[in-house]
Amino acid sequence: MKSHKGMFSRMANSKRINGRTETDTGFGNNGSAMGDRMILPNGKPNITVEGRRRTFDGYYHSLLEISGMRFIGVLLLTIFILNIFFAYIYYLVGTHQIAGAVGVTSAERFEDAIFFSIQTFSGLGYGRLNPMTITAGWISSIEAIVGFMSIALFTGLLFTKFSMPIANLAFAKKALVAPYKDGRGLMVRICPNKGNFFIDPEVAFTLMMPQQEENGSMALKFYTLKVEMSKVSMLSTNWTIVHHIDETSPLFSLTKEDFENLHGEVILNFKAFDHLYSNQVVTRISYTFDQIVYGAKFDMMYKRSDDGKRTILMLDKLSDFERVKV
Repeated sequence: MKSHKGMFSRMANSKRINGRTETDTGFGNNGSAMGDRMILPNGKPNITVEGRRRTFDGYYHSLLEISGMRFIGVLLLTIFILNIFFAYIYYLVGTHQIAGAVGVTSAERFEDAIFFSIQTFSGLGYGRLNPMTITAGWISSIEAIVGFMSIALFTGLLFTKFSMPIANLAFAKKALVAPYKDGRGLMVRICPNKGNFFIDPEVAFTLMMPQQEENGSMALKFYTLKVEMSKVSMLSTNWTIVHHIDETSPLFSLTKEDFENLHGEVILNFKAFDHLYSNQVVTRISYTFDQIVYGAKFDMMYKRSDDGKRTILMLDKLSDFERVKV
């Protein structure tokens, strides 16, 4: 990844960009204060928020944003910590207050406390172990309430996490500048990757480039890149999205060397109605200039079945391309 210093030392050439941009896009235009890209490869903004007050809502949203495995890990860790906490309380007050606890050594008594805590927390009911004093009864009652509330909360979180509409869409690893019509075109290939299909999918390209102003300061410039076909009725196979680099394109004056030496970022936004979730889904990806291959075209990624009745989509070829002359 290019450093900020190297990035900005080459911005003088970016004045060759052709096109219009708003004086103030609303995103700020201080290029030297921004990171090296706007969107991370996973589609999330490249932003770290500081000075935010931690509230329950904040933790709730943070849980929903992490991966599924980490999410389950956090829930299991929370359950483990709560049970250890109550087990330690039972151990401190004495396991002799728990009927059926036969541990003699410290380890055995703590083991009895853990098993009793798990039975109480989960609401399974008591077997060999059960409270036989007022103190143990109060502690176990409090733990039972905490357990019921925790199970209800975790059930809701699990349902929310795994029922959230997700755009099951795969993007090619590289964007390409390929021959198109009588000139060139910027191309990105996408494809549904879970056997699903999208209804009324719509895409939009945005170019972001830091440029040097006449006073020597760095400013972020945003350009809308016109897409040849920005919307289709349905997407069930691959779709190559094309921006024609003609005389009206902001990329028209850029050469292969410019793509290799300048810093810029092309952001692709996607939204559609997913038949699987019966809901609208959105996602995005960005390609920095060093992720754009100049002089290449995508390989065919589908073929006819042997009986000639079906189309076979080869997802493993989504990012495959071959070099061509532009």
